Amino acid sequence: MVTMGVSASRLERLGKVFWRVVLDRGSLYMKLEGTDYLNICDNISCERTVDKQECTSRQCSGCSSVMYCSQSCQSLDWDAFHRAECLDARAHYLKQKEAGTSYSHRSRAFHAKYIEKRYRDRIRVVTDAVNGGRGINTFYPLLDCSSLEEPLKLLDICDSRKETWLSRPGTTFVQGYLEPALPLLWRPMPRAG
Repeated sequence: MVTMGVSASRLERLGKVFWRVVLDRGSLYMKLEGTDYLNICDNISCERTVDKQECTSRQCSGCSSVMYCSQSCQSLDWDAFHRAECLDARAHYLKQKEAGTSYSHRSRAFHAKYIEKRYRDRIRVVTDAVNGGRGINTFYPLLDCSSLEEPLKLLDICDSRKETWLSRPGTTFVQGYLEPALPLLWRPMPRAG
């Protein structure tokens, strides 16, 4: 049987994938909903480890849009970036809140955990590339969430200048005050352990 160009077997396979994704995301969401703490740190240089992950993050009282896992991370980020960002971040936060389009810290925590889980589920792609001779700082993993299968692709880092990242077709970056932190995205990552 074929319905709208989709065979019954393909439809059945997609249905199974769909329910696996729903159950997987649902269980992750329920774990987060069952906690009183949020685990977010907006200090791009944070080096917390797995054993520190059950800390309660606190938001910046100036802008309400960033969170930190510790006073130390907040101080480091304040000195490096947030002092210059805070007023603009507050204006952006208030504008989004007024429009009813704010991105809650709980949603951010869920999305961070979701992406982390998807990445860990597909870490083999990265380890195979590194074991095949690619340097860990020569590519970045891109998790494509536009389909149910969510493949992990490795894209070459060819140009880290802000013009390249901020002028991509179909991309808008309304939080221009965050631009100074972009170069840190290409720093060597600490090893887990």
